[in-house]
Amino acid sequence: MDRTELITNLLREHTNLILTITTNHFETLAWLRENQLLPSIHRCCNQANLPMVNNGRIDGQYFRCSVCSSQYNVRIGTIWERLRRIPLVLLTRLAFYYFVNRINARETTKQIKEMGINDI
Repeated sequence: MDRTELITNLLREHTNLILTITTNHFETLAWLRENQLLPSIHRCCNQANLPMVNNGRIDGQYFRCSVCSSQYNVRIGTIWERLRRIPLVLLTRLAFYYFVNRINARETTKQIKEMGINDI
């Protein structure tokens, strides 16, 4: 059994884990940070800034510089940055879905565009 099949079987067995990870913004962001898919800090004005809660934002958090008060999206510098209008909870579920079902990148892009998501 190759690595992809092992991971696929693991994800199928752990559907509850996937649902738990994507229950809310905080669970999703915590999991993405633990797996180094999102930054835990953002540097601005030579300061390390931690994420702050703001439920009015699509992902429920943002970075705010303690020196100049600039605000930054939690996705800054990541693969998720271009898709800023889609919640990370949904993007994470989609990533798991397409991976588990072994749908290639071209087919994934086609299906996502058919759903009306044109940011990719």
